[in-house]
Amino acid sequence: MLPTLVTECPAHEEFGPMLHAAARQAAPLVEEITQLPLPEAVPIRLTSKLGFIFDVIDEQRRALECDVQELGLSWQERTDLRSLLVQREEDLTRKWLLCTASTLLDTAGGPVILVMPDALYHQGAGEEEITRGIARALTHIAQHEAGRGAITRARLTACLTDRDLPGYPAFLIAGHAHWTSQQVIQRLWGTAAGLGVTGRESRECQAALQAVAEEDRIRGLMHQMGPLDRVWMPGRSALISPPNGLDDVAGAWVAAAAALDAGLERLTAVWSDLALLPTLAEARDVELWWARVRPGANAHEQPQDARSPHPR
Repeated sequence: MLPTLVTECPAHEEFGPMLHAAARQAAPLVEEITQLPLPEAVPIRLTSKLGFIFDVIDEQRRALECDVQELGLSWQERTDLRSLLVQREEDLTRKWLLCTASTLLDTAGGPVILVMPDALYHQGAGEEEITRGIARALTHIAQHEAGRGAITRARLTACLTDRDLPGYPAFLIAGHAHWTSQQVIQRLWGTAAGLGVTGRESRECQAALQAVAEEDRIRGLMHQMGPLDRVWMPGRSALISPPNGLDDVAGAWVAAAAALDAGLERLTAVWSDLALLPTLAEARDVELWWARVRPGANAHEQPQDARSPHPR
C-alpha cells in the first residue's frame, strides 16, 4: 500500500513526513493483524479545521439524504434527523482539536483518510500518537474494502432496522480498529496502552479535553448509562463521537473473539456478511455471538435481540 499525501492546508508542514512514514510502517501490520488487504493506494488529505468539519458533516448529510430517498421516512423523522445532524456539526466544532485521523467516503464514494495538522499540533502528537491514529484509519479502510463498502453504509445509515440490520455496526467497527491499533503499537513500541494525554497538549487542547471529560461525567450522572446500555448510532445521536468507554469495551470484545479458535476468520467475514454483526446482547457476551456464528452454526438465524433499537 502506498500512501498519497494531498496537502490542502499548508500549516505545520512537519507532520506530512510523519504521516507518510506512519502509514508506510502501519499498513503491513494492519494487513497482517486483521488478515484483510488494503488497496494499493490510500489518499491522506491534510486539511484545515473548516475543511475537516465540512467533509465529515457532508458525508453524514449525504447518507441521511440516501435514507430519506430510499426508505420513505416521514416528514417528522426527516426533520428530527436533520436537526440531530446540525447538533453533531456543533459538537464537532467543539471537539475538532481531539481528532487525530478520520476515515470517510469522498463524494466519489472512495475511502480517504482526513487529518488536520492543526489538531496534531495542539495535541502535541508525536510518532506513536500519529501511528496509532493512522492504524485505526487504515483498519477502517480495510473493513470497507473487504465488504465493498457494506459496513460503511451500515455505519452511516440512521435506519438500521429498515435496512434489515439488527446488529451493532458502530460497536464492531470501533472495537476492531481499536484492537488493531493496539496490536500495531505493541509490535512497534512494546506497549498497547490507550492514547491518553501526551503532556505536550496546548492550553486549547487541555481545555477541550477537560470540557469533554465534564460532558461525559454530566451525561453519565444524568442517564446512569454505560457504553452498552443502548445501541449508539452516529445518525441518531447529537454527539459526533461514541459513548465514553465504548472503544475500550468493544476492543476487549474483539480481542476475546479473535482469541477463539477460528474467531479471527469469522471476524474477517463480518465485513461482507452483515448478518454476522453482533447484536447488543452479543456485544455484552461474546459467547452468545460465537454460539450463533461459529463454523457449523446457522449464522443467519434470527439473533436473540433482533428487535429494533430505534423504533420509528
